[in-house]
Amino acid sequence: MILVKRNEVPPVFVELEKRFLPEAERFYAIPLAERGQKQFDIKFASRNSQQAFMPALFDQFAGKCAYCESTLGASTKGHVDWFRPVTGVSGSSGKYLRDHYWRQAFEWENAYLACAECWRNKTNRFPLLDESTRAQASALRSELTRETPSLLDPCLDDPSEHLLFSRDGAVAGTTERGRVTIEVFGLNRPGLKVDRQRTLNHFEHATERHRVEMLRAGQPYLAAVRQISRRIAGSAPGEDARLQTAIELQQRFDTDKERASTAPEGNLDEWDSRKRVIESITIENVGTVESLQLDLLAKNTKRTPCFALLGINGAGKSTILKAIAIALGGRPYARRLKLKSNDLLAGNAASGRVAIRISGFEEEVVLTLKRC
Repeated sequence: MILVKRNEVPPVFVELEKRFLPEAERFYAIPLAERGQKQFDIKFASRNSQQAFMPALFDQFAGKCAYCESTLGASTKGHVDWFRPVTGVSGSSGKYLRDHYWRQAFEWENAYLACAECWRNKTNRFPLLDESTRAQASALRSELTRETPSLLDPCLDDPSEHLLFSRDGAVAGTTERGRVTIEVFGLNRPGLKVDRQRTLNHFEHATERHRVEMLRAGQPYLAAVRQISRRIAGSAPGEDARLQTAIELQQRFDTDKERASTAPEGNLDEWDSRKRVIESITIENVGTVESLQLDLLAKNTKRTPCFALLGINGAGKSTILKAIAIALGGRPYARRLKLKSNDLLAGNAASGRVAIRISGFEEEVVLTLKRC
């Protein structure tokens, strides 16, 4: 994430605002109690309307995700992210505010270009350091200055003051806002770390001419490349020590999030603060399933994917669901069901395995089975 200077409001955006804003104002002028369950269709946020100003948004962010700096294009589509959600927001306390921030759908400064994964990770979250500072649902841009966002705004904040990158592609927050931003957008997701590490390795072994090219505006992962460039040149004294401290604080922050639980004694607020989606499933020698690998990530769609398991009776649909439930529930859950490895293993298999990758977590959840 780098600091980006906002361009002028594109004429097409102004035209769309004039067309749709009056209808929105009439709807939201009706008291919430009178509206009941009626929801306003913000046509301004529809796919067709967004396509009209998408070229201007690509130009604004140089064809990169505003948050992770991945290059977007034909194979990896970009999506409009409303920095302040416009169809309801999940507050820091977990309370859902259904009218926030509808007025910001008509503000060019609230529109950002995002990759599908950053968009899905963030969805309708907009945490504040102090919930009491949250603006009204209909607040104009000028009325948002009192808010205390937990997320870094790449068009207002200088991310380099909050984020430090290491050579392995990981990023750590030097401030609470930096750490929350990494958490919400999933900026340490495995695939992204690999891509950043590959870029940094390339930079370190590149010729001087090629390094200059990689430091030009519009290049991917520019924030990380700039920091590594300064360290190579010796122009960032003390940054290695700051990075080590940031890594330790980030690890502590992540550990606290991972300890969150839906159990009565767990911290439910922390559980809700992290996007938790099953990304992949690997099953070996469980029930009727000899070997299965499912990739559920669907990288190019901004919607959280939904999958259906189809098959004739006995094909293993229930076995897959049972394997997922037992792996995620852990040994205590299996003991409560009075299940042993022999009950789950396929045929005469001596061993079996279930591995589940969940978004936001470094390690897979692994269930290992051995025949007794």
